[in-house]
Amino acid sequence: MSKLKIKKVNVLKLGFIMAILYGIISFIAFIIIGLSGILIHGEATGLIVALFMPFIYAIFGFFGGLIMGALYNLVSKWIGGVEVEVEEIEKFSE
Repeated sequence: MSKLKIKKVNVLKLGFIMAILYGIISFIAFIIIGLSGILIHGEATGLIVALFMPFIYAIFGFFGGLIMGALYNLVSKWIGGVEVEVEEIEKFSE
């Protein structure tokens, strides 16, 4: 087993990853909320909001990822990066 350290992250890539993750999570959550609004109240207003929220969450996720990536790079210079233990495994023969 060997240790590796994440010294720096690509801020823009982290922003895109966070945008996609936030978009997917909010899509699932707000579809459930929108459908429950229809079932409970009989109104489609919640579903309409649910369709726009993944885009809004993706935008916030993108900028949140940019900020967190920049802060990580700054802090990792002071105290070091996140250490990860890795282990080489045998590849399965096909």
